[in-house]
Amino acid sequence: MVEFKAESEWIGNGTARIKIRKFNIDVTSPLEISDPDKAIAPEEVFPGVLASCILTTFLYLKDRMNIHLEKWSSNVEASLDVTQKEGFQYISIHVHIFIKVPQNEKDKIPKIIDLSHKYCPISKAIKGNVNELVDFEFID
Repeated sequence: MVEFKAESEWIGNGTARIKIRKFNIDVTSPLEISDPDKAIAPEEVFPGVLASCILTTFLYLKDRMNIHLEKWSSNVEASLDVTQKEGFQYISIHVHIFIKVPQNEKDKIPKIIDLSHKYCPISKAIKGNVNELVDFEFID
């Protein structure tokens, strides 16, 4: 088992500092942002975390499936419902992957992206709570 630890500290003006090992990330609530350069919201970070998790899971699996990755990037769009009585909730997250692999390996990509999504621990944590869509397109 692997355990992760983080600390969160209020630093004033609607801002919190997250400490993970030696790294600090300042975050604020999206509804309290008066200056968008002040800090990012955790709700903004989460979709990127999901996309990164899918990527790192892919990187692990590609070696086992003998895939030669040439390029990967992704765009993420997430919809957060802010009108719910129970609090804010993600409605959907769409991860669109741009991938380049050798021509003779393209037929393996649908399966490995599906597995990367399936085994990503972040995706597992939100399964059934958020409508996730992960798709891809080949790039040159």
